[in-house]
Amino acid sequence: YNAHSGSILTLTTRNSAGTVIDGLTQDMSGNVGIGTTGPNVLLDLVGANQGPNWGVINVQSSDAYTIDLGGSIALGGKYNAAGAYAQWARVLGAKENSTDGNYAGYLSFWTRANGANSAERMRIGSSGQVGINQASPASGSKLHVTGGSTVLDGVGTIAGAYALIVRSSTPAN
Repeated sequence: YNAHSGSILTLTTRNSAGTVIDGLTQDMSGNVGIGTTGPNVLLDLVGANQGPNWGVINVQSSDAYTIDLGGSIALGGKYNAAGAYAQWARVLGAKENSTDGNYAGYLSFWTRANGANSAERMRIGSSGQVGINQASPASGSKLHVTGGSTVLDGVGTIAGAYALIVRSSTPAN
């Protein structure tokens, strides 16, 4: 117990100048903080962004480099009265190719239907193209939607192979 900070556990280190820096804190509620001595939630991470290619949190896969592998975050919870857990959704940042030295990547969003495995529902490719129910958006397209009609604003629909109709939800005079 650390009477100074009111925490159960505080791990510290020293910087190059010898100043003590709090690294990890677990408070009396069980909340864990990294970069903060006052965590507000179960895991509270505080730190500065490290430039355009790194964030505060870095999630990387240790898989061999190849297409469709990378860091992911799964989201889920209890799904029955017995307290069993299931994954409901996933966010994946993955390598877009299998070329050695090429780090082009995509961001994909996955969801799971009852009784099924997770499936990719949307992808943003390295050049900005977006695919909905389409893992390989058409070259030159910024938006590629596959499967059924899609209603926009309750009025417009995606019709045909390349047409997109968007209407305002407020009628024009």
